[in-house]
Amino acid sequence: SITANQCFFVGNSAPAGGVFYSASSSGINTLLTYNCVFLNNVAGSEGSVLVQLNPLAVTGDYHFTNCSFYANSVASGDPNTGILAGGPASALSLHNTVMYGDLTSEISSYSPFPTLSVVQSDIHGFGGTTFDLDPLFIDPANGNLHIPITSPLAYNGTASGAPTIDILGSTRPTPPSIGAYDLIVPTHFLVDIPDPSVSYVNIQTTVTAVDDLGNIATGYNGTVTFSRS
Repeated sequence: SITANQCFFVGNSAPAGGVFYSASSSGINTLLTYNCVFLNNVAGSEGSVLVQLNPLAVTGDYHFTNCSFYANSVASGDPNTGILAGGPASALSLHNTVMYGDLTSEISSYSPFPTLSVVQSDIHGFGGTTFDLDPLFIDPANGNLHIPITSPLAYNGTASGAPTIDILGSTRPTPPSIGAYDLIVPTHFLVDIPDPSVSYVNIQTTVTAVDDLGNIATGYNGTVTFSRS
């Protein structure tokens, strides 16, 4: 079994199973992932993040909790393949997870999961018991999958089974957000102060909202007031 927490899986490639390849010989029959990002992973034929090739007698149990997927693909371009590909005795759980902006189907039609649980997740093109909305990632083209306060993922997860911190180590609120990144709640400001020995008519400064870990609250639109003393 494998447990992955607060991990980035970026730019991996394989003929099948670009990140995780589960077969009877591999021993990866149980997978638990929390607070992970899957970005730009590629498979030649199936399962750019996960493929299960176990025989019928071997079960596979795969869990993705508060994970974010973007720009993963299958090189064949077949729309019936998927980012996640199961087997005849496999079970998949998606919990507080976002799969949006991938370049093929999220879950394979050729290799579906007989047992599938989707809880409070944003899965593009999937339908069913989840929703399908643009998560408004801050800068996905450059790998920034943070979310703004206006994202439909913000505070829209379920606390049950969710990790208490996000991928950066910031404490998740209740309810948590969907995906690997929660909203960064600023606790103080960093101010770029001009040289105090120089007299100014007008000054320009930069104010950065950060949390206790120094993570920048991207898109913060609060008000900072300065006074002269």
